[in-house]
Amino acid sequence: MTLSKSDHQEIEAIIGRKPSKIEETIFDTMWSEHCSYKSTKPVLKTLPTKGSEVTLGVGEDSGIIHFTEHEGRRYGIAVSHESHNHPSQILPVEGAATGVGGVVRDVYCMGAEVFGVLNSLHFGVNEDGNSSHVEEIEAGVIEGVSEYGNALGVPMLGGETLYHPSYNDNCLVNVAALGLIAEDDIVHSYVPKEAATEPFDVILFGKSTDATGFGGASFSSAILDVEDEVQNMGAVQVHDPFLKRVLAEAIKELPKVLKGIPWGFKDLGAGGISCAAPELAIGGGFGIKLNLDNVNVAIEGLPPEVIACSETQERFCVVVPRTATASVIKLFNEDFEMPNLYHKAGAAVIGEVTTDDRFVITYKGEAICDLPVAAITTEVKAERTAEPRVIQREGAEAPRVDIAQVQALAIAQLAQKFNASKRYVYRNFDNAVRGDTVVYPGEADAVVVTPIEGCDAAVAVSMDSNIYGEADPYVSGAAAVAEAVRNVVAVGARPITVTDCLNYG
Repeated sequence: MTLSKSDHQEIEAIIGRKPSKIEETIFDTMWSEHCSYKSTKPVLKTLPTKGSEVTLGVGEDSGIIHFTEHEGRRYGIAVSHESHNHPSQILPVEGAATGVGGVVRDVYCMGAEVFGVLNSLHFGVNEDGNSSHVEEIEAGVIEGVSEYGNALGVPMLGGETLYHPSYNDNCLVNVAALGLIAEDDIVHSYVPKEAATEPFDVILFGKSTDATGFGGASFSSAILDVEDEVQNMGAVQVHDPFLKRVLAEAIKELPKVLKGIPWGFKDLGAGGISCAAPELAIGGGFGIKLNLDNVNVAIEGLPPEVIACSETQERFCVVVPRTATASVIKLFNEDFEMPNLYHKAGAAVIGEVTTDDRFVITYKGEAICDLPVAAITTEVKAERTAEPRVIQREGAEAPRVDIAQVQALAIAQLAQKFNASKRYVYRNFDNAVRGDTVVYPGEADAVVVTPIEGCDAAVAVSMDSNIYGEADPYVSGAAAVAEAVRNVVAVGARPITVTDCLNYG
């Protein structure tokens, strides 16, 4: 666990006692940097998040920006952006694939249809010419990204590949997903207000829960240590894009089953059930009571903290009125026959919404967790954050160079992978699978797609970063935004939104 001594003291002060084993595991997960952003929240809150075209701002699984109107309906673009760095360094194929899997789930949860993904890949440099480790990481990550996106039937709409020795021991795998949503079909990531007056059930559906990804959130917030290799490998999830493809089709039918009925929807990423359930609750001002005995598990005998906190892939959590529960269960278990597709997969009622502010878990008839919902979600402590500073270097007189030196420098730079065409990367990705790509990767500075059938309104997207951060973080941040904006402008588009995925020590 990554909880500090002061964390333990604060936890005991909050709940008035020592936490149980499962409570301690939940705090370790939810108080990790990966889940809570506890050190960076004060700074992140200074970013601009409002605007006339913002349909849904920060706070749910994806942000949504207004896109266009077609045949009398307003459409928005749902955007999500996240990283999967530590997992990709340990198990490159599985880590990168589950990164794509996680980011598309965030978009599906808004009721949107994913029409594209992007990636920003940062790899190390084989400095001595003998070690092939960094090349193996690179090959595995590219395979994982393509393996998931291609099988899911979602096109890759662009990205970038950068190289620097600082990534030799920890690559960066940042991925983004875009989805199309009619604005009157948006689904929210919280329990609806109607739960105050009628019973609402908590339904878990998808892959059966196993031990893969257990401890993944705290693992992603810690320094990679070769001595923990076996434990680290266990913290990486296992992907199943073909099961996700079936889930994606089933999710398209879910709004029809729940037409006119209030409901809330969230994916299970970092922290698993113990993350998704309380976040659904706090968003609506409710509590949640779960019974782990009702969770579909792949392996008998899993400890309760594993069932509650495992990051097993391809799972979602939905809260619906009890009157609609049977229809939702039927959709996944009978109409889409999920139990026949994967061992013990399917949908099951694992709990209920409560009108108090508690997150309660029972297991084998015993209450093993009873925590304030806010303590593990919105009220996570924020550590002191340093003031940003602009690095100013004393200007030295530039050395005089002749033409031959300039030519030699230019040739040396052009010979590096960093500056070469990245076709050897993006040729692995299907970028035309939906048939709506207009400008393809490699043809211009941004990729262009027309996501609405029969409508010529187009979306231009670019994903950019740089390696200036070590030299000047301020310039690095500004330059990343500027480059992305320039690339979109260069294909004739008007920039309407920016999203970020920030990776810190």
